Amino acid sequence: MATRLPKLLVAIVPTLLWANAFQNAAPAQEPAKVSVAISGGSVAGVYTHVAKTLCTILEQTHPAQYVCTGRTGLGSVFNVNALKRDLVDFGLVQSDRHWQAWNGTGEWKDQPTQTVRSVFSLHDEVVHIIARTDSGIETITDLMKKRVNIGNLSSGQRANTLEVLALYGIDANTDIDSFSYQQGNAYHAYGDHSIDAFFYTVGLPSRSIAQVVKEIPSNFIPLDEAVLAPLIENAPYYVMTKIPRGIYKGVNEAVTTLGVKATLMTSENTPDDLVYDLTKAYFENIDAVTSSHPALANVTARNARDGLIAPLHPGARKYYQEQGWLN
Repeated sequence: MATRLPKLLVAIVPTLLWANAFQNAAPAQEPAKVSVAISGGSVAGVYTHVAKTLCTILEQTHPAQYVCTGRTGLGSVFNVNALKRDLVDFGLVQSDRHWQAWNGTGEWKDQPTQTVRSVFSLHDEVVHIIARTDSGIETITDLMKKRVNIGNLSSGQRANTLEVLALYGIDANTDIDSFSYQQGNAYHAYGDHSIDAFFYTVGLPSRSIAQVVKEIPSNFIPLDEAVLAPLIENAPYYVMTKIPRGIYKGVNEAVTTLGVKATLMTSENTPDDLVYDLTKAYFENIDAVTSSHPALANVTARNARDGLIAPLHPGARKYYQEQGWLN
């Protein structure tokens, strides 16, 4: 007599066979996307705009491979230290802070940060010194005893501010009433008359500055070329430059000031493929970058390595070699 299967097994076996067949027929899962973080600066600044623009380009050129976040940050010092600890993949850093980090000066005195690597440089940045017209401030020395925003603790602009003040013998701790706002908060304080003046190192032209000085009568404070010369001679990351006449309301003649370069940095631990892909995506879509913000209008492949101090990351170097840009 033939052996009969129990009713439960009769019911289960076909189900198991069907489930197994369905599993075998199911399409293979796509590889998980790689998460990428690019750290910028304040919400109101160009750095965060650049970080988000780079992320957009990377995702559009590699839609199945990367998910990228352009983040606000606390500025150049924060970004260097975040790269040092591998908390972000890329960070925007002023060329002066870039130089200081690599050489172990400034915030990194006697502790050079030589795990960072260069990717490419972007736009020029200039030191803006802006004061309310009703404050009576027309020169740097007029800042004495006034309420001045010198920049938040982790920003490159704060270092620029302190160096400029020191050139004129002004101590930020004792000679002025100093504030440490991020730039968005500085604009609010300037608007409600809580501060009289602010420093801001940013690309030209700054949309946010243009809006502020359109609403509030303001003076753009010039620096003296003779005073700047010794600083520039000893600090190769600085250049003497000018805020052009007519670029902002109230700038009726060119304003002499200091300039630096915005650079994109990464860590030596960032995968070569990722750095290569971002570098390639950037240069092959550079028109999208230059048209995205007035401050980026003069960015070109020709000046891509200006202001870079740390060695090129191998991923960036590979792309440059392919283009024949390295000797």
